[in-house]
Amino acid sequence: MSHSPLFPLPPARSAWRWPPISHAAEALGAAFTAKTGDTVSFSFGATGALYTQITHGAPFEVFLAADAKRPSQAVSEGVGVEGSVFTYAVGKVVLYSPSLDVTDGTAVLTASSFQKIAIADPSTAPYGAAAMETIDKLGLIAALSPKLVTGENITQTLQFVESANAELVLLPSAR
Repeated sequence: MSHSPLFPLPPARSAWRWPPISHAAEALGAAFTAKTGDTVSFSFGATGALYTQITHGAPFEVFLAADAKRPSQAVSEGVGVEGSVFTYAVGKVVLYSPSLDVTDGTAVLTASSFQKIAIADPSTAPYGAAAMETIDKLGLIAALSPKLVTGENITQTLQFVESANAELVLLPSAR
């Protein structure tokens, strides 16, 4: 996961899915169903929150996380399968706004001429932590902290800008 520079955006099985890969996850689920006849049921949430559910017995069979830390932890704690952890995507933090030109994201954040910027909860969402790391690397913690609006997960965080409760959002983009 790269934390800067900032770029403008463009029988049932259960799996947690990280929202930015939802289309790929749904395609994989459909392919799995076509091959096996079993259906896949997806759940949404912040990596940390879902990890906590898994460690408390939630019936997930696949964990597509936004970091490498928690799947490895799951294996070491005995709730994951040895040899099953792999990197399926590489992401970066991007700055998005439906109303502002964010072509030069660093300049937009430095100018601080906006009221609110949304990020996911850094304690449960890896990309919230990455957003804070980016803000810190830019030396803008003091300037932007009063403007932060925190969502429980990436989906809720994006809703803040879509509903005009924040002008900007730092969120993941994966490839």
